[in-house]
Amino acid sequence: MMINAPWLATARAEIGVREKVGPAINPRITEYYNAAGSLRAKDDAVPWCSAFVHWVFAQHGIRGTGSLAARSWLKWGKPSPCTVGALAILPRGTSSWQGHVTFVTRVMGDRFMGLGGNQRDAVCELPYKVGTALGFRVPTTMVRSNTARSAMAGGAATLMGVVASSAEDIGFVADSMSTYLDWLQYVSAAAALVGVCATIWFRWKATRTDDDDDDKLEA
Repeated sequence: MMINAPWLATARAEIGVREKVGPAINPRITEYYNAAGSLRAKDDAVPWCSAFVHWVFAQHGIRGTGSLAARSWLKWGKPSPCTVGALAILPRGTSSWQGHVTFVTRVMGDRFMGLGGNQRDAVCELPYKVGTALGFRVPTTMVRSNTARSAMAGGAATLMGVVASSAEDIGFVADSMSTYLDWLQYVSAAAALVGVCATIWFRWKATRTDDDDDDKLEA
């Protein structure tokens, strides 16, 4: 199974973002927390793998779970096999509520590479076993790629060109018809004038013939 996952490029661009030592917080990680709608994270010691996923998806208009809990993603989107672009939800620690969430970037047999935040206190890629994952999820509505958007834009532009061309053709025909009708009106008027003149001439000719006949009778 292959999916279109433009968010992976966004996630890769964040590789190297790292927690600050001590109570200070990396402002970039603050942006991750904000994307998750979290106001309680005062430093980057608060687990931020889910916050990172929220931020990445937000760049593509995809709504997350609104929770910093990694396992909240188990009820998000729809199930998926372990495939590039999917989210992998993994257990972490000894408590049932603990977990980790990361993006699948490569699958190698029974292992996969996961790109996520709060992995060794940074955004990086690490290997995981497929069998240890609690589940894999993908968005319910997939994002169109730039290529697809370009193709659609190109198709729309072509359609608009056809419409514009057709409009020009229709305009040309309309103008031609208008000119033809004007010409036809002139011809009709001229024909009517010729008809009137012919009628007058024939009537005048008939009158002249009657006068000549009367003159002959009188003679």
